[in-house]
Amino acid sequence: MNKLSSFLEQKFMPTAVKIGNQRHLQAIRDGIVLTIPLIIIGSLFLIIAYFPIPGYDSFMKNVFGPNWQTSLLMPVGVTFDLLAVFVVVGVSYRLAEHYKLDALSVVVTSVAAFMLVTPYEISFTPEGTDQVYQVRGIPLDLTSSKGMFVAIIVAIITTEIYRYIVKKNIIIKMPAGVPPAVAKSFASLIPGFIVLLILWMLSLLLKATPFENMHNIG
Repeated sequence: MNKLSSFLEQKFMPTAVKIGNQRHLQAIRDGIVLTIPLIIIGSLFLIIAYFPIPGYDSFMKNVFGPNWQTSLLMPVGVTFDLLAVFVVVGVSYRLAEHYKLDALSVVVTSVAAFMLVTPYEISFTPEGTDQVYQVRGIPLDLTSSKGMFVAIIVAIITTEIYRYIVKKNIIIKMPAGVPPAVAKSFASLIPGFIVLLILWMLSLLLKATPFENMHNIG
């Protein structure tokens, strides 16, 4: 047993440490960990809404009215239904921190890029009919846990493109007297434009394929 443990430590531990220290994997880990408090908060409201005690639902209806669950489930919606957005924020922020970029600008660009590759269309069937209409709107199923993989990919792509543009010094530099917040905003203009341009073109390309959008890949 000791020989096996020694063999694993010598052969596999160095590789495991290198993998654990890989910047993209660290950013993914930290970005997903960011969502844990929100998941717990949403779960608490979910438990309260569906507390497994006989007569609980009837009691709550008598006290708060027949639609008491609708209001109570609102915090569940803003946590679980937006998990992918929170992952975009967390992953891009941590990766931008690693590269010593303006993390807030990278986060804003990443969220915009994620929404750009997410189809702004939902299916709607009016009550009493079988007709399905396509209406403009944000599909919450794609901003929830279902969209987390795309969120991670978009966050990494955005940050890497942003880093490359900044590294090549393709930015707008303001005079020394300009407030730092304004200077950072103008510095992010070209990297942000290039990121959104690339992902917009990718979105159009996928729209012409059977996949239709990035969320349908895989």
